[in-house]
Amino acid sequence: MAETRDDLLEQYVEGPAKLAAALAKVPEGAMSWRPAPTEWAVDEIVWHCADVEAFYSGRLRYFLALEGPPILGLDQDVLADVQKDFRQPTGPAMDFVRAARALNLITLQQIPEEVWQRSGQHSEWGDWTLDNWLESMANHLHIHARQIEQNIAAWRAKDRQG
Repeated sequence: MAETRDDLLEQYVEGPAKLAAALAKVPEGAMSWRPAPTEWAVDEIVWHCADVEAFYSGRLRYFLALEGPPILGLDQDVLADVQKDFRQPTGPAMDFVRAARALNLITLQQIPEEVWQRSGQHSEWGDWTLDNWLESMANHLHIHARQIEQNIAAWRAKDRQG
């Protein structure tokens, strides 16, 4: 059974707390550790989440302001590669995630149905609606909270083996 918009909004609201809870479990020394050269460290994961919040916040506003908005795709690997040597403190990134989600939620709760039905043109996926936006974002932070927990488990296993 497909999830309802209300179900997805609830998941969307829960996301920052899930991410923060996972982040709070990160042991000292594990924040910038990568499980593999091509995998992200916890601080990179949190910054990725903030980056995606910024992109999707813009996309949301395109739907509000334009009929049939163009929606540009995001190559997260290119972005992560450019930022790989950046100092990425997680505090400001988490603050941004929380603020973006709070602001977007206020907006989402007031959007008229005719705007929900607008279709934009995503550069990678074709026709795309606000329901697609919400489906994409509802579990995004949940997924990365689990990724952080997996990083922690791998970091601890490395210590037991080494």
